[in-house]
Amino acid sequence: MKKKYCIANWKMNQSVEDCENYAFKLKSSFCKTSSEMIVCPSFIHLSKIKDLFGDLEIQIGAQTISEHLNGAYTGEISVEMLNDFNINWTIVGHSERRQFFNETNQDIQNKLKIAVENKINPIVCIGETLLERQNSKTIEVLKEQIQTTFDSINCSNIKLIIAYEPVWAIGSGVTADLNTISETHEEIRNILSKIISNSEKVSILYGGSVNPDNCEKILNLKHVDGFLIGGASLDPEKFLNIYRKMN
Repeated sequence: MKKKYCIANWKMNQSVEDCENYAFKLKSSFCKTSSEMIVCPSFIHLSKIKDLFGDLEIQIGAQTISEHLNGAYTGEISVEMLNDFNINWTIVGHSERRQFFNETNQDIQNKLKIAVENKINPIVCIGETLLERQNSKTIEVLKEQIQTTFDSINCSNIKLIIAYEPVWAIGSGVTADLNTISETHEEIRNILSKIISNSEKVSILYGGSVNPDNCEKILNLKHVDGFLIGGASLDPEKFLNIYRKMN
């Protein structure tokens, strides 16, 4: 059975004080359910968040990793460094990494490979731009992203999450309509079945302006196994509200 996940991507947000207030509110209200919660703060706050969350059944993830194990790569964070702090999740290939840091499908494959080899569970992001959707290239783009990223990589010994985030819906306040989400997730499931062994165990999440008001309808769709949430995850009450509605 596929796991359901509620994942927070804080991006380049939250101060130490914000982290402390967030943890305080979670500790007073969090109750573990059958769904998994993963919080992905900035690198500089990974250790702090791990300490603040303590024994809460919340997993911690990074927002990206280096494709190199170590070396002269100023500013990068390696999987070995994540392993030092027992961080066992990382986002890979977020659209903002593709857009602002020029990460290619090949770069993302390199990152996925090094994550898998070092037992870091990946949250692999895929998604099309507005222009690509308007030109009816969504499935073509997603297929290329998936095929290139997973080429010759064995994911059987890790937990794997695919996060579908239409680039035009991220942070825009515009959520893809239910029919679009349903059809796209079904296509992703079909693509995965031809590329990845045990693909039925892969959880496919939706991301793109998810909030407490629209999350239930989205989650009720057949091939949606949870959410990767940006803006709404910065507010612990909103994030908890979404998490609770998943069960």
